Amino acid sequence: MWHHLGPLIVGLPLLALVTPICFSLSLKLTVAAFVYLVAIVVLALMGGFVPVIALSVVAVGLLDYFFTEHLEDDVIVLLGVASIVGVSGAMVSPRSAHPVGDAPL
Repeated sequence: MWHHLGPLIVGLPLLALVTPICFSLSLKLTVAAFVYLVAIVVLALMGGFVPVIALSVVAVGLLDYFFTEHLEDDVIVLLGVASIVGVSGAMVSPRSAHPVGDAPL
């Protein structure tokens, strides 16, 4: 359980740092979403599936609050970002990798 705290301890301040930078540069939703995606995929290399999902929920909340006018207008983009971030993070997670000899058939 405690090994999941590392990516969260690094990830939450990273998202808190990236958000005002993207907001002050007046980035569009799609560009900011890509920046969040890169940050979470890099953090996924540190931990497992649970922190990636938690960080992607936080990222979608931040994207909705800072980069959209209304949730109804951009719900498809936000759902797409959430699914892409979650799947990408789970795919690059060290726990999802199998050694060559132990790969399931």
